[in-house]
Amino acid sequence: HEVARRIAAGAAVKSLTVESTGGRKTYTLTEGADTIDVSDQNLGPSDCALIAAWVATPAGAAVSRLLLNRNHAVTGGEWSTDCDKDLSGVTAVFDTLQPSSVTELGLSQCRLGPRSLVKLAEYLREATANVTLLTVDSTGNMNDQKTYSLSASTENIDLSGKNLGPADINLVSTWVQRVGMRASAGAVVARLALNGNPITNRGKDLDGLNGLKAL
Repeated sequence: HEVARRIAAGAAVKSLTVESTGGRKTYTLTEGADTIDVSDQNLGPSDCALIAAWVATPAGAAVSRLLLNRNHAVTGGEWSTDCDKDLSGVTAVFDTLQPSSVTELGLSQCRLGPRSLVKLAEYLREATANVTLLTVDSTGNMNDQKTYSLSASTENIDLSGKNLGPADINLVSTWVQRVGMRASAGAVVARLALNGNPITNRGKDLDGLNGLKAL
């Protein structure tokens, strides 16, 4: 995305209105705004890269809420079939958020698959990640994804029956460890319920289960 490259290179822009690449809807990025809500705008990977570039500039430095919900093509796939075909956009977002002021990140109904959640967990492990409220969809059954949220102010996390797969368990484990290390961000998690989830993909993937051992 040429616009993203120019912004990343230091082009001074106070307001930017563009059409999304996933379905031609218009959205606007405004200097000094504390919220970017581009939910349901048919964003594609290039749009995510543009938003990431914006947040990294002085114009986007005040953003604390980044809501990308209901954008089914952010990883380049189709709503009914593909996911995780192109991770360049979400990777750019996660990389940009590490030193940012964003505390709320919404990624529900974005068709993020296991590979995307691995990238998300890597971002959360960074010491400079400030997110205290995260909303995503489960990946244990991509034909029946369920939305769940993780909050740094919650002592009890109940994700029973959410179709969590190994990548979700890895993400949740990372979240719980991160909250435990950052007591100032909220309450330490005392109860974690994961009942009724395919967390090992029928014994084929133990990565998530192994992550739980570190709790």
